[in-house]
Amino acid sequence: MIGRILMATVAAFLVFSPLYAIADPKISKMVTPEAELTQFTMDLADCKMAKKPCLTIKLKVKNVTNAPKRYVSRIVLTDSGKGVGGFIPRKGSPAVVEPGKEASATYPMFHYEIPQNVEIAIDVMK
Repeated sequence: MIGRILMATVAAFLVFSPLYAIADPKISKMVTPEAELTQFTMDLADCKMAKKPCLTIKLKVKNVTNAPKRYVSRIVLTDSGKGVGGFIPRKGSPAVVEPGKEASATYPMFHYEIPQNVEIAIDVMK
C-alpha cells in the first residue's frame, strides 16, 4: 500500500514538475548587425487578463553602433503560429537606444506552456 502511494507520488511529481515538462526549446535568432541580443528569457508568469500563468518573454538589446537607434522585435512561436513584437525602446523622447547602452522589452502572451520552437528577429527601425 505504501509502495503504491510512493510510486503514485513520484509519477505525479515527474508529470507535473516544471523541470520535467520544460525541454530546451530550439531558438533561431536573426539579429541585425547593428544590435546585440544580450538577454532572452521565457517563463510562465502570472497574467492579470488570463487569470493563470502565461508565457512571458523578456529580451534585452544593446546598441553596438556609434549612432542612436530604435529597434523592432518580432517573436514567433512556430509550433502554434502565435507571434508578438514591438519597438525597443517602446517610448521616450527621443525613443532611441544610445550607443553602447541597452534597452529591454517584456511581452506577455496568451500561451500557457514553454514552446519548443521560437524565432526571434531584431531589426533597425528605418
